[in-house]
Amino acid sequence: RKEVESSFSTFVADQLHAMTEAREKMSEVHDALQHRLTAVEGSVASSAKTQRLEQQRVESAVSALRLDQSSLRDALAVSEARLSAERDHMTNSVSQVRADVFAQMAANVRAGTTYVAQRLEEL
Repeated sequence: RKEVESSFSTFVADQLHAMTEAREKMSEVHDALQHRLTAVEGSVASSAKTQRLEQQRVESAVSALRLDQSSLRDALAVSEARLSAERDHMTNSVSQVRADVFAQMAANVRAGTTYVAQRLEEL
């Protein structure tokens, strides 16, 4: 009986020792996993911050491009208006010159006709 008790006590002591070692190993593994998790969380947070900054940079660039596009549209509209006004002015100028030339030609024809008529009367 003493041998069985001794053997059982040894068995229980061995089991307690094995459980203590297992608990220590589990604690080490837990600490290592916790450390790794903290590192991963930090990496994810850093990556998320980098992505947010990159997204803000892209959004800012898109906004600047939209402003540039709007400015270009405005400049194009102004240029088109100026071109249209210049075309109208040139059309009016050409029409005025044409009218002046025809009026001068008519005056010359009348003067010539009058001159010829006077000469004919003199003869």
